[in-house]
Amino acid sequence: MKAFFYLAQAQLSVNHPNEALSSALMAYELCTTSAQQTSNAATISALVLKCKKAKWDIRERERIRRRADLLSDLEAMLETKFKKDTDDIEARMESGSVSRMQGQEERAERKQEFETKRDDLRTAFAISDPEHHQKREVPDYLIDGITFELLVDPVVTKNGRSYERATLIEHLKRSATDPLTRETLTIDDLRPNMALKEACAEFMEQNSGWVYEW
Repeated sequence: MKAFFYLAQAQLSVNHPNEALSSALMAYELCTTSAQQTSNAATISALVLKCKKAKWDIRERERIRRRADLLSDLEAMLETKFKKDTDDIEARMESGSVSRMQGQEERAERKQEFETKRDDLRTAFAISDPEHHQKREVPDYLIDGITFELLVDPVVTKNGRSYERATLIEHLKRSATDPLTRETLTIDDLRPNMALKEACAEFMEQNSGWVYEW
């Protein structure tokens, strides 16, 4: 258990969150299934969550970078077309096929068209990402301490800790103890955490889509 715990810390320190998460989860499994009483579960649980967040952060930085690159590329395409149109107008004015006044009016129209399309493009990107490309995060209190996934149907134990109902019941079938504190715990000790359930539902509704990838 300790070997996997220290390995996860080392892997995380060199920015290898995928490997660190695997090691931390192994340490957590060994800790929670051990027959010996231990107080390390909460510490290891915190490390697992830290590794998972580090893994998610890498994905988020890449998403934000790709999104910014896409907007930049699309704006560059609009600018290229605008320059081509204005160069064409300038060439026609020099050849005399259009008057100087007509050319200036047409160039003003093309500029207005370009600026409108550019603004519409930026608006579309802003609407599709209301947080203006900010990093998306799941609050710690909405995460199950066993699976490290978002809570859906949380229950609270007699010591005040909340877990996903189905996950905790499966754990209690194997061991009648709290997964983190190792105190004696039975299914009858569990109570629905309605406030947390409502908070989870609200968060999922407001962040539908990406939250299922967390």
